[in-house]
Amino acid sequence: MSENKSNGKLFFGGVPTTAEVNLLHDRYDDAPVGTIITYEDVSDIIKTHKGDSRFWTVTDRWRKSSFKKNNVVITCIPNVGFKLATPDERIQEATSKVARGRKSIQFASVIASTTGTRGLSESNRRVRDHIASIPSRLRLAELTSPKALDA
Repeated sequence: MSENKSNGKLFFGGVPTTAEVNLLHDRYDDAPVGTIITYEDVSDIIKTHKGDSRFWTVTDRWRKSSFKKNNVVITCIPNVGFKLATPDERIQEATSKVARGRKSIQFASVIASTTGTRGLSESNRRVRDHIASIPSRLRLAELTSPKALDA
């Protein structure tokens, strides 16, 4: 694996995605919320078939950079393409990510709590206990009355 330095970033021999991501930004940065972009359109722009992992690498980077650069959330529509999410769809996407996060946290907690303490260093025992207690602490936080926000 060769290591090159470009623009202050390490590069380990993969093919950079910046050119394709910029093509997508050039085409869709001014598109209105609610716009549907088909997989075929994206494929034509980046010259990569939807079935290739490269397609998903480029579009994932484009979606992340669209949010960072323009505060635009791009969701997937199965078997169709992408959509520049409306405000309601943004909240649905956020809700979905929270649900996935909760499942991940719950599973991590089970792994930690079912790991015996024999053989663990003192610091990893504390980490184990901390991870195992996260779901209970989150539940307690949910049950605690939030402070009222000024309108």
